[in-house]
Amino acid sequence: MVLLKATYTGGDQALTVSSLNGFPPPAPITWVILTPGANDLTSQFQAFAPAFEATKFNCTAVAYQSNHVIFHCLRTGQDSFGWVGAYDLGNKLPLGAGGTGKVRSFLSVWNQPASRWCTVHTAEYLGDVPIASFALQFPHGTQNGNSDYLVTLQSPVGPATAGSLSTIDVSTVWNTAWGPQPAGFAQGEPISQYGDHYLMTAQPGDLFSIQGGEFVRLVQKIFSEPVGGGARHRARPELFQPAAGERWSAIAGLVQCVGLWAPGDGRRPIPPLYVVGVCG
Repeated sequence: MVLLKATYTGGDQALTVSSLNGFPPPAPITWVILTPGANDLTSQFQAFAPAFEATKFNCTAVAYQSNHVIFHCLRTGQDSFGWVGAYDLGNKLPLGAGGTGKVRSFLSVWNQPASRWCTVHTAEYLGDVPIASFALQFPHGTQNGNSDYLVTLQSPVGPATAGSLSTIDVSTVWNTAWGPQPAGFAQGEPISQYGDHYLMTAQPGDLFSIQGGEFVRLVQKIFSEPVGGGARHRARPELFQPAAGERWSAIAGLVQCVGLWAPGDGRRPIPPLYVVGVCG
């Protein structure tokens, strides 16, 4: 993927319907590749964030703000897991020919502390300011990159009041038809039936949605090793009485602020760039 700059070279000449003869001429424009050759955007994203797997994500420019181009790279499309970032155009010359453009920030949304399990819904243009806003969503589809990640309750949990702590036993089983069990996975960690079957481990602070619309926030993992086919966690519930066999999906709570930073480069100060949004 490359970034192009278009420059209009016409003289704003007025054209009448009679002079066009039904076929308006194209506007005179010159095109310049700002990120040529080895400096293409994909290579720059990977250099900035080595964990980025370019073949799994489709990248799109979604806004131009404060001399930055804002991007998102989505797994399958709207409401799927994704990366977001900002590219500073610098002096707007091609790299390798005096250009000073660079990636200022690029991060995966779904594993940031305040947006865990969140998918990217859409970018929200805020004007020519150094703040990028994205509306986020919880995974709820049946496609690769936007489906629920589930665990199954092993035994009933009695009624509890909001703010109290309860111990829950949950299970998941890796389907060998999906291929080898990935590193980091243990029985009891959330899995999906579609596409990317394992995303990451559950962590304290994660919010689980119980079938029926109630929620539990994980506050402690007592152990994650296989124990009777599952794992044991301590959770803080909101009034609930789930039965054995109910399936819970891992989602995030409210997103506060995921930092997209743009530090000064020693020559001029650059204001911080942030992405903010709400999951759900």
